[in-house]
Amino acid sequence: MPSNFEEQQAWRKALPAEFAKLPQTWGIRWKKERSGDYIEYYNLETGVSTTTHPNLGPLPKNWTVRLCTMTKTGRRVPRYFNKRSRKFYVADPRLRPESIKADNTSVSKFHKSNDIAQNNIFDVIGLKRKLVKGDKIQDFRRAEIGQKDISDAYEYLHAIDAGGEIGGMNGGVYVVRLKGAPTLFVEKRFLTGATNFKMAQNEIKLMHRVIHGALTFYINGFITPTKCAVWMEFCDLGSLGDIMKRYKEKRAASLLDKPHLPEKFLWHCFIGLCDALAYLQSGLHYTKDAVKDPNKKAKGWISILHRDIKPDNVLLRSRTTSANRKYCYVTLSDFGLACEDLPAGHPDQDYSQKNGGISGTPTWWAPELCYDPYANQFQQLSGKYPGGQRPSVKSDLWALGTVMYDLAECDAFAHVDNTHRADVPPAVAGYARCLQRNPKVIKTYYSQPLRQSILEATESNVNKRPTPTEMVQQLSRRSDRLFPDGEDDMSDKEKLPVWATRVHDYHSRTPKRAEDFKKKI
Repeated sequence: MPSNFEEQQAWRKALPAEFAKLPQTWGIRWKKERSGDYIEYYNLETGVSTTTHPNLGPLPKNWTVRLCTMTKTGRRVPRYFNKRSRKFYVADPRLRPESIKADNTSVSKFHKSNDIAQNNIFDVIGLKRKLVKGDKIQDFRRAEIGQKDISDAYEYLHAIDAGGEIGGMNGGVYVVRLKGAPTLFVEKRFLTGATNFKMAQNEIKLMHRVIHGALTFYINGFITPTKCAVWMEFCDLGSLGDIMKRYKEKRAASLLDKPHLPEKFLWHCFIGLCDALAYLQSGLHYTKDAVKDPNKKAKGWISILHRDIKPDNVLLRSRTTSANRKYCYVTLSDFGLACEDLPAGHPDQDYSQKNGGISGTPTWWAPELCYDPYANQFQQLSGKYPGGQRPSVKSDLWALGTVMYDLAECDAFAHVDNTHRADVPPAVAGYARCLQRNPKVIKTYYSQPLRQSILEATESNVNKRPTPTEMVQQLSRRSDRLFPDGEDDMSDKEKLPVWATRVHDYHSRTPKRAEDFKKKI
């Protein structure tokens, strides 16, 4: 923490919003210069200082921070100051409706993503997802996939992957900011080459097609004969993988009181993500629209398989207006291996689906996609699933159930059973059914309905396992009985601790070109 503890406590009391999202090693101080006094944020470890909040970004136009003289005490304390009205405020002006609307307008002008209703702000940049009564999320209109490279419109702040480190097709994944706007996005570039290019086109088109609150939100994209990229919402709080890692570390450091995730948060994740899978299966919003028939599909809808569900692909995004009362948004990301679930013999069927070729991360393959007890060398070299099996909506559900099991156990690999590890050749460990823990029974401090739900979603027999549409209805019924007030509302005891999620400082970074990050590899 910054060295001047008393000064930081005074700032925290005066402007709590500025500290709520301040990274751990950052502090705030008041700078006095001949040109005027101003607020400065500084990093104790690196010595970096900036006049822009490293996480929240700049204050809106006509707003600043000034010292206000308190009437009763005569003390001077920092407050938000509006230059136009000449008034002081305690609440963060970034969250004022007119500020959010101004940000939306600047982004929408560029992205051409319009509101469903003229008077309804449906935020395409990840700040909030609010619809007026009668509006349907599936009717929301967004930017079309362009045919012109628009990457010059962005400034690059951070390289999540400078190219090919966390994904075979990645030509780079960056945290970027639209020039002239305070909002952050994620840009994903794709490698060139016929195969990569075809898969990239498929990913962009699928992302543009799907519209669901728990699926990564498409912002913009382009496809040219030589280059393609996609922009999506920035999830500022990290991933479920990050949460599991932090909880695992805390549990390892504690001898007695070992923390575990609040049950309500598990339900919040489980229902939202399962509803997303039900949407991919059916094209319908089961929980929002109260769909009753698990076999119902939207007209003309072709089911979509994700095929790479794992903790690192489930991202978390802050709320704004209700952050103290509701859990953060949870979204399923990375459609790089997703495909339409077309029937055998269809001319547009995905290559891996057509030939039974493997795809995704083996550790989260459903049992029917693994060899029992493990693959021999010939089977491993074939690069195919056993017995003509293919990924399905049920294998996606199994992967989600496994992620929920891992989350309850605070360990991203809790579902791996190492009892027979020594008997399995390392080269085929990912293909081994004998290394999967079954059944997946979570701790008894969680409710029986949650324990039962995880068991059902991870049923090893694919014929007995429910589909996502069947599962989400079961989850909703059980959750309604447990939490009549809703699974995303939370009390103080049900909140995630501040150390559980990531706090970035990207707004403090000096903008660069994407190429500048690659030179450091």
